[in-house]
Amino acid sequence: MAKKGGDLNLLGLLSFGALFIKAIVLLLSMFNINLGALPLIADIAIAIVVLIIAWTFIKGARKGWRIVYFIILGLVIAGFIVSGIGLHI
Repeated sequence: MAKKGGDLNLLGLLSFGALFIKAIVLLLSMFNINLGALPLIADIAIAIVVLIIAWTFIKGARKGWRIVYFIILGLVIAGFIVSGIGLHI
């Protein structure tokens, strides 16, 4: 397993990259520029960061809260799959 400092550096890098991509997406969307899959990639990166941080918070909690976490994780993944392939239910 990697050192905790290395994990935090990776998480920080992912956070910065996600915010950078999201800022570009928001800036370019003001000019109605088609960005393809870039908004989806930015949202996935932000969700990954949030889910990792949430897991570090919830992993020591009771089993019920971990179940709630995995239900939310499933909903997030399902949401990205549905929105990524263009299904609007």
